[in-house]
Amino acid sequence: MDPTKRIAEGKESFKASSSTFNLAGTGWTWKGTATGDTFSILADVVAELDLTKPKDKRFSVKALRLDVTPTSEGTQLTFSGGVSFTRQGEQIICEAIDCFLDDSGVGDKNCKIIKARGQVVRTYLNQTIKGDSVIYFPKTDQLSVAGHVKLNEPTLNITSDTLAYDGRTGITLLQAVSEPTVAVKAQRK
Repeated sequence: MDPTKRIAEGKESFKASSSTFNLAGTGWTWKGTATGDTFSILADVVAELDLTKPKDKRFSVKALRLDVTPTSEGTQLTFSGGVSFTRQGEQIICEAIDCFLDDSGVGDKNCKIIKARGQVVRTYLNQTIKGDSVIYFPKTDQLSVAGHVKLNEPTLNITSDTLAYDGRTGITLLQAVSEPTVAVKAQRK
């Protein structure tokens, strides 16, 4: 049988589970391709990712649609339309998120790269970061934000073109690319 000729679809509720994720929604399509199977959940997507991690490290996702595709970077889960991506104390709201699973065959299939785009707002505790796009590496706790970056805390407001945060060192680097300077407004108590 030629795997590229296998196609299925349905309008009913859809649920899929594995040891590392739970997916649910309404309406679905599935297609076999030469590079692997692809599928979509067409509406009302609810997902829980990284189930092998402790509850406070897992991601919960809500979106209008989910598309799953094999890629050279790993299995790509693309959540789109009013995306809410949360875990304890942290939330990302945006138009779309690409989550790449670790398909290396070593260990589990947790999210190794998360790419958010389209009016991205990330809140963590009392900090809000806004930008056009965010790339996050959960394993190393590294975060890059690009385009119209705004960082807000109760006593600090910063605007820049890019922001890079390294959770291992606690260092945040802000750069101005199109503007001559990074703007910082701090209130001292």
